[in-house]
Formats: sequence, C-alpha cells, structure tokens
Amino acid sequence: MKANPSSLSGKAGFCLLGATAILTLASCDPAFFGPGYGGGGYSYAPAYNRSNYTYYPKYRTYYHPQTNMYHYHNGSSWVSSPHPYGVNHTVIRSSPSVPLYLNSHPQYHHNNVQQQYPHHWNGSHNNNWHH
Repeated sequence: MKANPSSLSGKAGFCLLGATAILTLASCDPAFFGPGYGGGGYSYAPAYNRSNYTYYPKYRTYYHPQTNMYHYHNGSSWVSSPHPYGVNHTVIRSSPSVPLYLNSHPQYHHNNVQQQYPHHWNGSHNNNWHH
C-alpha cells in the first residue's frame, strides 16, 4: 500500500508547513536573497523601522550599531573600525546623520548614498528626520 503524499499529518506535516511559512516570509525580505534581488533591496531614504546603518555625510562614514563598527573609504579601500577616522565618537554622533537600510556593505551603495546626502548635507531640508 502506497502512502498518499497529500495526506501528511503529525510532525512531518507541521514541519513542512512551518518551513514553507518561514521561506515565504523570508523571501519578502530583499536581504534574504542578497544584493540585486527584487529591485535592489535597499533604501536611501530614511529607514525608520529597519535602519541598520547611520550615515554621517560630513564624514562620509557609516556606523553599524549591531557590530559597533564604523565603515569608511580610505584611499583605495574600505575600512571597518571600532573608531571613526579623524574624529572622535562624540563629535561624529552629534553631527547630522540619516538612518539607512542597506542590504549589503556600504561600499556597494556609497555612490548613490553620497549623491542623495552630499558632504554638506545638514538635514535641515528633511523634515521627516530629526537627529
């Protein structure tokens, strides 16, 4: 007698249903599939609920609070450091900033972010974000 595959029950059916739900929910998140999927999966507008970086335009530096690391371009390479370059923590954190959601390292998004938030950006024209 063959088992009917459409009549899963018990733990097997529950596991299959759970796995399907997880994959379905994860696929809604562009970061699940990485850069370039689903229109890029990033936002250069302030990301209030999902920000994972804070960008400081004056210093062209990104801060990632989950790792307590600063990311910035120095010469011909990107640097990740627990300290911002050429400025102390207090000064950089009191400067104008914008929260961003980036689905990959800032180096892949920096040209676009820098265009939207140039070096002289101070946040005064953005009424939706207050530092």
